[in-house]
This record gives sequence, C-alpha cells and structure tokens, in this order.
Amino acid sequence: MRSHSSRWASACLLPLLFATSAVRAQASHSQSQAQTQTAPVPVAAPSKDDLPANVLAGMDALRSDGPDDAVKFWVKGSVLESSKDALTQANNLRDIQGTFGRFQYFDLIRLQDLSSRVRVAYMVMNYERGPLFARFVLYHATPGWVPVSFQFDTDDTKILPLSQQ
Repeated sequence: MRSHSSRWASACLLPLLFATSAVRAQASHSQSQAQTQTAPVPVAAPSKDDLPANVLAGMDALRSDGPDDAVKFWVKGSVLESSKDALTQANNLRDIQGTFGRFQYFDLIRLQDLSSRVRVAYMVMNYERGPLFARFVLYHATPGWVPVSFQFDTDDTKILPLSQQ
C-alpha cells in the first residue's frame, strides 16, 4: 500500500508533468509555425516560352544582326510598326552596343499579368561589359501577344518594379 505522501506526490506531480509537456508542445508548435511563416517561399522562374515569338526572334536578331533588325521583329504587327519611337529605341540600342559591347543573351526576370490581355515582361539583357534592363508591355490582340511598348535602361530602378529592386 502506498503511503499518503506518495499519493500526494503522484497527485501533484502528474498534472505538473502534463502541464510541462503541454507547454513544450505549444512552444515547439509556435517555433515551427514561426519558421514556416518566415521561410521564403520558392517561386518558379518565369519561362521564356511564355514570351511571344516576335520578342524571342528580336532577341536572336539583336545577337546576330543588330538593333535595327531586332526592333523590326518587336514592332511587327503592333501599333509601333510605323512609330518614330521604335527608331529611337534602335538608336539607343546602338549606343548601348558601343558602350557595353555585343549583346550575348537575356534573362527573363518576371512576367506580370496586369489583366487577361496585358502582360509585362521584365528582362536583363546581358552584353559583354554590362547589363541593360528591359520592359516589354505586351497586349493580346487578334494575332496573339504583341509588344505595345518597350523601354531599355542601364538603371534597373527605372525599369524593374519596386518588388524586384
């Protein structure tokens, strides 16, 4: 037969053990929950396959033939086809080529759908001696996605959305 003090110790210690276990479990749960909330969520990189064929063809033309041919691909079928702004962009790309050397390749940074018919593509265009940042605003028209504007700048803050800087 157990003594009175042993029963008293069991009666007092048992709830204390349960309480300690519950506190530990709660702390462990809170810690894992905090780690889950602060851990970065991996985001799939955008695919170049999501870009219109004329944008990709323009990048290939820029690498092999130069700015004039690239711009011809980018404006084909869009409202920019007869625009003086397109010629200005070709001149800007020629100036960049003079400074940074030959265009090598581009990385697609982000594709952002603004609506069902408007998408913005953010890129970094890699030259021999430096990067050029690019933004293409694409519109889903009857023939498919076409650029309605594009801008280039060596200053990423003038091209990239704030969340990318």
